[in-house]
Amino acid sequence: MSNPQIENGYLKIANDLYEAVYLFNFTRNEMKIVSYVIRQTYGFNRKSVPLKQSKIMADLKLAKGRVSVAFNNLIRMNVLIHEKGTGKTGINKDYDSWKEFSKRESESSQNENKEFSKRESEVNEMRTSTLYIAVKDNIKDNSKEGIPLMAPKDFFTKWNEFAKINNLSSVSKLTTSRKDKLSARLKEKEFNFDNILTAIVKQPFLLGQNNRKWKVDFDWIIKNDNNYTKILEEKYLNSTTEISSGAKETESTETLDSVIQEKRKLTGLDWTDSKGNRHDGVLHNSEDYKETERLFNEKEVPKIEASYNARNNDLTKKRGNNG
Repeated sequence: MSNPQIENGYLKIANDLYEAVYLFNFTRNEMKIVSYVIRQTYGFNRKSVPLKQSKIMADLKLAKGRVSVAFNNLIRMNVLIHEKGTGKTGINKDYDSWKEFSKRESESSQNENKEFSKRESEVNEMRTSTLYIAVKDNIKDNSKEGIPLMAPKDFFTKWNEFAKINNLSSVSKLTTSRKDKLSARLKEKEFNFDNILTAIVKQPFLLGQNNRKWKVDFDWIIKNDNNYTKILEEKYLNSTTEISSGAKETESTETLDSVIQEKRKLTGLDWTDSKGNRHDGVLHNSEDYKETERLFNEKEVPKIEASYNARNNDLTKKRGNNG
């Protein structure tokens, strides 16, 4: 039985600042991070403390992408004060300078207006939606691993970000059919959405490089347990792979470097396009960038090279047999 006592420690925070926190239009993850920063600062009678996003992830049991987005939003909204060099982070006590959406619109550029308007819509949608999907009987296991349960909207958001990068069709409405099919897929142990997206990038056929210009979409992935399984098994790597309509994949002309760059882009690292132009990844300013790139080079690149070489060897053998 819990029995908290102030003798064991307490937070000393001004009432008006505390009221500003719970009255502000935060998302769930932003509120978690604000509360966490307050605990790590005022809870130890200090104004700021060096914080790494990796520690926030571990302590709050949030996925890396969620922490990065929420943390950066709080900085842009002037709620958190963060020093890039030292990593020192604290609450901006001047809550009148926190940027609500209405204030942000009058002060920011047109692009920033669109970004914050979209975010405001997501906040309101999150508040009214109570639909969260429990993955069969694995809730306890997931909580132990620090994996948060995802709402259908989270899958939509992740897909739409991926679709935008890879020129695929986005989704906008949570229809009953989509909800039912997604729920069914999530009960299947093999369904791992992140792994599916990673596998798609490795198979240009799914991105439109076929004679019908067919491209994979969200509904096709969740339609049944067969479609996403074929993606994970990389059935669309070889030129003879067929889709349900009978169309065949055309031979890919991609290079090993182009495959690596696509994977870097999907991972959020800086990447180079086919014309040699350098682009900043979504993790460009993240504190975890160097560690992510190190792991990518040590673990992902060898896998990509092995897969690429194996595919080319298979194609060479098939050409020899056909010749």
